Amino acid sequence: MRQAKRSLTSTANPMHCENLVMVIIRIKNLCHRFENGHWGLKNINLDVAVGEFVVLAGANGSGKTTLLRHLNGLLLPTDGSVTVDGKEVQNNILQVRQMVGMVFQNADSQIVGETVYDDVAFGPENLGWPREEIVKKVTTSLQQVDLAHLQHQRPHLLSGGEKRRLAIAGILVMNPKIIALDEPFSNLDYNGVKQVLQSIIGLHEMGHTIILATHDLEKVVAHADRLIFIDKGQIARDGAPEMIIKESEAYGVREPCASRLGERLSSWLN
Repeated sequence: MRQAKRSLTSTANPMHCENLVMVIIRIKNLCHRFENGHWGLKNINLDVAVGEFVVLAGANGSGKTTLLRHLNGLLLPTDGSVTVDGKEVQNNILQVRQMVGMVFQNADSQIVGETVYDDVAFGPENLGWPREEIVKKVTTSLQQVDLAHLQHQRPHLLSGGEKRRLAIAGILVMNPKIIALDEPFSNLDYNGVKQVLQSIIGLHEMGHTIILATHDLEKVVAHADRLIFIDKGQIARDGAPEMIIKESEAYGVREPCASRLGERLSSWLN
């Protein structure tokens, strides 16, 4: 089960706050306007601490994915700023993308290798890493998501859960400090959800900062340090999951069954 951490606000010192919690993501007055004139984000202010597990929840179209894509420069602000580990994203895109690994909702869009091993090795090979280092890092990454036994398998033969874990391995090999996941349980069966959830929990226990966007709290909220509801491109609520979970349906998100019954939030892995 999760260990509670102190949540941060945008008023915290960028390097430390109470209990010397380090801030790794700082978002200030972030706004994003799409080419069609629609405002996807409006005045987002958010600090995330090193090692936090943050769940962004909201209905489809609420702005969750738009916010995630600003963390590594896939989208750039119309106004405001996003800083990762002291570096403003729009001025340091290549460096930031090595610090922030993004797992998209459609895992197939991230799979490029002929085999599972080749897919994970793709990034390091393109960066010209030494062969011995690539072998070591790829092997370790596959072990961490329990895919080492499938390293010679063709990716299109994998199950949905295995493809999602392969996508995670493909960013894990680059040793990012932050892992952002967009609807990681989408279209997975029960076993696939458990496999992916176990991998995400393992990454958090290793010290990675996790930012996970979902409209389905049931599967993951018991492991989160912090829950943020996004509504119409704005942060509507931000706090400890057990404190604000009952407000879920006001923001188009189904309240977990345990919460509905007045019980403690519990893991799907129990």
